[in-house]
Amino acid sequence: MGIDTIEVLKFFVTAFSFVKYGKAVKLKWPDPWIEVKFIKTTKGAEGIVRKDCCVVEVGDAIGMKRIFREMGYVVVAGVMNKEEVEKTKGLVWDYIEGASSVKLALEGKVGMHPCVNRDDPKTWAASSWPDTLEGGIFPHFGVGHSRAAWFVRTRSKVQQVFEGFWGAEAHGGLLASFDSMLLWRSGEVTDKGWFHIDQNPATNPGFQNVQGLVNLVRVVEGRGGNVVVPKSHSRFAEWAEHEDYKEKIGEVKGDDWMEVWGRDAVGAVCLELLEGDMLLWDSRLVHCSNGVEGGGGGERQEEVTRAAVLVTMYPKNRVGSDVRGARMECVARGETGTHWANRVRVLGAERGAGREVEDTRVKMMRDSTDALVNGLEGVLELGGLALVG
Repeated sequence: MGIDTIEVLKFFVTAFSFVKYGKAVKLKWPDPWIEVKFIKTTKGAEGIVRKDCCVVEVGDAIGMKRIFREMGYVVVAGVMNKEEVEKTKGLVWDYIEGASSVKLALEGKVGMHPCVNRDDPKTWAASSWPDTLEGGIFPHFGVGHSRAAWFVRTRSKVQQVFEGFWGAEAHGGLLASFDSMLLWRSGEVTDKGWFHIDQNPATNPGFQNVQGLVNLVRVVEGRGGNVVVPKSHSRFAEWAEHEDYKEKIGEVKGDDWMEVWGRDAVGAVCLELLEGDMLLWDSRLVHCSNGVEGGGGGERQEEVTRAAVLVTMYPKNRVGSDVRGARMECVARGETGTHWANRVRVLGAERGAGREVEDTRVKMMRDSTDALVNGLEGVLELGGLALVG
């Protein structure tokens, strides 16, 4: 077998690699086989098991930061109550239904496909569903300024978690990321097992940021969820100098999203999360979204298997006035950002030529639906203006 044939085989094994709960599936040729262990955070009627599962209560800032430093992630239990979770899910559906109608209008397919209806799974087909990125994340239609996202950002316990995380640095106020959200349907084909980090080891050394999400649907085994590699953030500095990562670092050209080799994902775990739990992780931590088992693109989507709103916050006194002013403009334009609240960086899918298209989407969403906040005025009404700039 010639070297060219070997390289082709390596490419296809890499391109179609994925992980499944409890099964060893090869991620990277010739890396080792990786098994993802599902970690339960509940134990029958006894409730949440904290000692073994890196779970803390809201208000336990000391325990939260200790676990975060050691493991690279931590689960904060019950950040939102049942009523808040249900309201958020309703607002997420408001966004999906609105984005579906705008998508079909822009594509000239109104009447050809039904708009998504939360109560009718037959309408949840890909032809009507808003486009998604890796892990089922919505990138378009002003999602970063949806009422769902801003409702989560303005919850008192969500802010309390980040105030506890940043400590004294939070006394000057916090800035919220303009992050996205996700919702998976049963049988949906999602990208699986792309282990990566969200911080560039060459250009952003050391601890830089905490990422987070609020979980809206209980994560159970075999239904997809967040996969993390405990303590992998401690190896982050090595990758900047490691020969195996020089090419990858060059390929991302200063960006922060970088895929890692499967051998650096050994020991991966998927955490059971309850509704209203918050997961925090270090941007240096190796992680990915685990896809839904089974199903196929042609199957009817009968059930929501996963839903979450991405959210993080950053000390305001660390961010210059120029960035804070630019963030105001992002809200006015409805620009969706990333997990970097201290930078003005729109989500990758909106960059370049896509910006004009997204402007049109946002305008149509604001004109025809109530799913987005109406710029700074809308954020002010929700009590979130202090989180902008």
